Amino acid sequence: MAICAAVALREKVGSDSRLGFSEILQQEVPWQEVVMPTTYPSLFLLTRGKALPQPSEHLLRDSTDQFLKEIHHQYDYIIIDSSPVLAADDTTSLAPKIDATLLVVRLSHTSARLTKKALELLYNRQVNVPGIILNYVDTSLPEYYYYQYSEYYNRPVAPPESAAAAQHRTGQAQSS
Repeated sequence: MAICAAVALREKVGSDSRLGFSEILQQEVPWQEVVMPTTYPSLFLLTRGKALPQPSEHLLRDSTDQFLKEIHHQYDYIIIDSSPVLAADDTTSLAPKIDATLLVVRLSHTSARLTKKALELLYNRQVNVPGIILNYVDTSLPEYYYYQYSEYYNRPVAPPESAAAAQHRTGQAQSS
């Protein structure tokens, strides 16, 4: 099972709940009452909740550590969609408390200098950054020639046929 803490997903899943991560951080509500099921049986959603004036102060509390430990034992994967690293201190306060951080960089929008600065901030806080996600890539550019084979990468793979099914299929072919 997975839990996803995201800002913009509340509307997509049709939730009208205004309670979320902020209310958990302020210890106003237990997390079990705020996590919502989605149309996918093994995916749950925790929305942002109301905006906090100083969220990084709440993220540094022991209660946040306790919350993260509890959900870590309850779910297989926890995905947190946080604010940009350089926009606020929230991400650099939360990131050291989690297993890994993937930095998302927008091509032709985020400069190499800002990307380097964001990585330095994360590394200075001892954050594990196993990779960078580059989005808004224009694959029609000549540099991305090899990525234009979408049918190769997206071709559905047939599930392996069981021995019994193969024998049944071969037996039908012989009797015809």
